[in-house]
Amino acid sequence: MQMLENISRNSRSTISSINDLIWTVKPDNDPLNRTMVRMKEFAIPLLEAKSIDFCFEFPEDVGHLELEMNTRKFLYLIFKKVVNNALKYAGGKAKTPASNHAGVFAF
Repeated sequence: MQMLENISRNSRSTISSINDLIWTVKPDNDPLNRTMVRMKEFAIPLLEAKSIDFCFEFPEDVGHLELEMNTRKFLYLIFKKVVNNALKYAGGKAKTPASNHAGVFAF
């Protein structure tokens, strides 16, 4: 039974990685607002499952900005790491990822 659980977990992880790769290379996802939607779709279910209050804020005037493929990929991967670390260490406290106009992100 343990072996099947490991196979299942590895399969889900592989599918998630492939989906991330496909999403990253699609030029339709260049606008920052598409990246922000992807971030929310990743974070909200995970944080809600742990009863962590979550508010996602970005300045309204940055959504139209176009991101290069690598920039978008790294931004998303960094965000995923931040969310996973928050799940490990937040202890149920509210977290608000935000960006200022200089492009500095806080969580």
